[in-house]
Amino acid sequence: MTDNEKWILSPRRSGPFDTQLFCFPFAGGGASAFIPWAAELPDTVELLAVQLPGRENRFREPFIRRMEPLASAIARAIAPRIRAPYAFLGYSLGAATAFEVASILCRMGAPMPAHLFAAAGRPPHLYPLSPRISALTDDELFDTLERLYDFQIPSELRMYPDLRSSTLATLRADFEIAETYHCNQTQPLPCAISAFSAQQDVSVGEMAVAEWRQWTALSFHCHSVPSGHFFARLEPHLLMRPIGQVLTRLPEGG
Repeated sequence: MTDNEKWILSPRRSGPFDTQLFCFPFAGGGASAFIPWAAELPDTVELLAVQLPGRENRFREPFIRRMEPLASAIARAIAPRIRAPYAFLGYSLGAATAFEVASILCRMGAPMPAHLFAAAGRPPHLYPLSPRISALTDDELFDTLERLYDFQIPSELRMYPDLRSSTLATLRADFEIAETYHCNQTQPLPCAISAFSAQQDVSVGEMAVAEWRQWTALSFHCHSVPSGHFFARLEPHLLMRPIGQVLTRLPEGG
């Protein structure tokens, strides 16, 4: 496996594909979270999940704890894989990561995503995340995740110290990114943006999600879902089916 290949995980699906969808994970998440969601997409869409260092098949690698080097590394890794038309999907913190990668690709002169889908994620100008939670104690961090993100802590994490330690290390590294990220981009992206908000999400409200509007020079759509922050983990069709409908129109310029 080359250095670039380890950044991308994709389901075993046969092509040919008309469109690519690069997916960027939420804090603490790995690329495997997106793999079951591919079933909700049209067969003509290739799902490519970004795998970050320090988790799953890259667990031996050190975390990247700042947005700029992370986004730069992702952009370099995926640029050779791009076949237009393509789109980005970022979930929670992954939405800001996708935005930064798109910004870097634009500066590189690489083909731009035709669409950016931001799910349950605050727009770039609403970072850094405050108050800081990466330095909380283990129990405080678990409690905060349950309260703000409706994240149900599996009983195994409280029972097995090694699993608990690795999970918390990943979460702390990603929250460090959210707590130190400052957006330096001043111009909107030359790609359409669709934002998805969850009506019961107390971590990022619907009005905040709607502010993604200012980051596109093209069309903007905002979808409201009657659920909590991690709505797509339980009901991926609420996210992936609208995305699939957009992606099937991209070859015709949709």
